Amino acid sequence: MILLDIMLPEIDGYELLEYIKPFGTPVIFMTAKGAVNDRIHGLKLGADDYIVKPFQIGELLARVEALLRRYGKINKKLFFEDVEIDMVSRTVTKSGEMVN
Repeated sequence: MILLDIMLPEIDGYELLEYIKPFGTPVIFMTAKGAVNDRIHGLKLGADDYIVKPFQIGELLARVEALLRRYGKINKKLFFEDVEIDMVSRTVTKSGEMVN
């Protein structure tokens, strides 16, 4: 998933989205351009969502989670070295032992 701003140096986010679309990667525009026409344009070009700055981080996280659910990309378990986090049971194990 890509969080993409529209106002970038050298190439704008609209153009960059054209390069991204063939890969099937979900995209959320995250930009200060909040006019209705800008939002419509971004969504019609293929962005999956559009959020206007400033925004609350909780709203961004909810939009990211919703998008990842739609694409079936939410992991039920996360792993880092010998630590496993089970998002469903909300448990953490390290080397096979439960962590309090």
